[in-house]
Amino acid sequence: YVDAGGTFTMSGGEISGNTPVAAGGGVYVDAGGTFTMSGGEISGNTPVAAGGGVYVDAGGTFTMSGGEISGNTGGIFGGGVYVNTDGTFTMKGGTISDNTAMYGGGVYVDSGRFNMNGGNITRDNTPEPVSPDDWYDQGLGSWTAGTVGGVPGP
Repeated sequence: YVDAGGTFTMSGGEISGNTPVAAGGGVYVDAGGTFTMSGGEISGNTPVAAGGGVYVDAGGTFTMSGGEISGNTGGIFGGGVYVNTDGTFTMKGGTISDNTAMYGGGVYVDSGRFNMNGGNITRDNTPEPVSPDDWYDQGLGSWTAGTVGGVPGP
């Protein structure tokens, strides 16, 4: 959990096997916190509600230039990543794959921002059972540039 001006830099290692009561299975970035990921893996995390691998909220910032977010289960929203309330997730590299949620197997954008300038969100994320793709944008947030499984994002 990174909060209020805190910073966390991940260049290797693993964050896995966590089961929080609410959101942010592996990482929760909130209120001005900053998380930078250039390597390593966030995997096998299972929150009750949202953001299996990563949950970014309330002005938090997550920047991914390498590594992998995979094998997480987001409950209802965002198996790999959930971006909410003025949070920002910027993807410059790395992979989001093999995540599961009812909406947005790979990425769910609510009222935050997802900027994809590199990396790969593969088509093997599993939205179950209703959302047809690896991403889901509720329409309140914004998604800029990028390709999801070879198809341009929303």
